[in-house]
Amino acid sequence: MTRKTISTKVVHAGERLDPQTKSLTTPIYQSSVFGFETADDMIAAFEGKPGAYIYSRIANPTITAVEKKLAEIENGEDAILFASGLAASYAVFASLAKPGDHIISAGDIYGGTATQLKEFIPNLGVDVSFVNLINDPEENIQKNIRPNTKFVFFETPTNPTIKVIDIEAVVRAAKKHHILTVMDNTFASPVNQQPLAMGIDICYHSATKYLGGHDDLTAGVVVGGVEILKQIRRYRTYIGASIDPQTAWLLGRGIKTLDVRMERQNKNALALAIFLSSHSKVKRVFYPGLASSPFHTTAKKQMAGFGGMLAFEIEPDRSKMNQFLKNLKMIKLIPSLGGVETTILIPAFSSHFFMTPEERKALDISDGLIRVNTGIEGIEDIIEDFERGLKSI
Repeated sequence: MTRKTISTKVVHAGERLDPQTKSLTTPIYQSSVFGFETADDMIAAFEGKPGAYIYSRIANPTITAVEKKLAEIENGEDAILFASGLAASYAVFASLAKPGDHIISAGDIYGGTATQLKEFIPNLGVDVSFVNLINDPEENIQKNIRPNTKFVFFETPTNPTIKVIDIEAVVRAAKKHHILTVMDNTFASPVNQQPLAMGIDICYHSATKYLGGHDDLTAGVVVGGVEILKQIRRYRTYIGASIDPQTAWLLGRGIKTLDVRMERQNKNALALAIFLSSHSKVKRVFYPGLASSPFHTTAKKQMAGFGGMLAFEIEPDRSKMNQFLKNLKMIKLIPSLGGVETTILIPAFSSHFFMTPEERKALDISDGLIRVNTGIEGIEDIIEDFERGLKSI
């Protein structure tokens, strides 16, 4: 997809003039229920008549408009909005896998998703194997496939060390054995990466992050083909993990600036990574946009931009870490990402806190690792603040 196409899509995808008022922006249908004039109308709605609404837990015109927008942006046939990213991921796992099935998951994944796959999905009678998909994904999938394997799950770039998994290699391995592929596209956003166009069956996002983009909402979205998403939509309806119309409206508004935000965040992240990689207090920098990154070639192949997320490592000393944090003036310690403000996170003390030290070490997550969401501020101000913090240690 060209930049011109994505720029136009994020603004106009899914947008229709309101049929009654001709409003340019999608109205907020702040209603939990919808009425009918006849019993026949109600029957038609329960039979699934397009454009007929019953109850906002099932569907709502505002939510539907944003779902159509997201489906078009991600090159999917359909999209389903959820109350959060973890609600979206759990709905995918729990609705696609049945007792006796097996899931292959990458080892490098967000801590909350890992908890779902380690604690809750096995309670449904589903086996989960955590596999290294960073190196030789085709071979490692081949080694771990079973007759009952339902799908392969992974995220790229990974959270929090911004490693890149070869999407085409995963797709090749999965298709060879006729199993599904599920991918978390949160860190890249549809601007930087189009997994469905590369053969992925289902992708999802924590829409709280880049899609919303302003740290003022919580949402998730699953995108894919109409048929494959039917069971996931039904699951959302009866689990009750629906998004509310006000939040959906905010998300739709945030998406309109996604391309211009990501363009600045891509640029700022690369400049910050270059600065940090030459700093004497920084041990390592994780960013696929750096030519020195072992993931640079793969990222160039499958990403239109390298993203706004990076990570770097300083000495894993708690007092020095606190000193660094205290000397930052603009940048805040925040347990999220994707907003227009530059923020940082210490994964060992937050997103991956519940992993054992051994598990974190295997994923390159030290106590000195700092994950950065690079915002849209002036890059000079961002670098100045990091320089101030690093100088203090």
